[in-house]
Amino acid sequence: MSDLICRKTMMRCQTPGMCAPFGGCNMPGTVSQSDHDRIVAGLESQRAMWVANATELGIKCDQLAERCRELEADYKILLQYEDAAIRDEAKYLTEIDTLRTEGAQARGAAEYWKAEHLAGNAEIERLQKDADLFRRLRNLPDELLGAPGVPCVAVPDGPRAGRYVSGTDLDAALEASR
Repeated sequence: MSDLICRKTMMRCQTPGMCAPFGGCNMPGTVSQSDHDRIVAGLESQRAMWVANATELGIKCDQLAERCRELEADYKILLQYEDAAIRDEAKYLTEIDTLRTEGAQARGAAEYWKAEHLAGNAEIERLQKDADLFRRLRNLPDELLGAPGVPCVAVPDGPRAGRYVSGTDLDAALEASR
């Protein structure tokens, strides 16, 4: 038997030298049995490597599929939170608008009361001036009553008669005029 492999059948040549005139086994480039075994062994090791790679890729694919399911579950949870957040945002925006309106009303009320306060302060100042003037007139010594250039209060006793008063006499005259 021969170590030659038939190129047509890829088996040991059964008839060495018979197919040479027809381009068969004796042609250049024929493979010997040892070359054939080496090539087959190389192909089988490549096949084993491909099977191992395919197995690793299958495991990796399973891991990725599991991670994808986890992410989808997380995404569904996030969508629920997002929906809740959108509802909360609308509620908070409404609350903000309400607070802004109340703030504007409070500012308006504060401006009103500030104006009232300023008007009250002006009235208080006017009354304080009047009170100071009255105190000066009331506390005027009796020897200055009727003196030229000294303002004082005159109380009429009749159509053409009157007297200057201060102190308790002024208080009594004012109470009597009420």
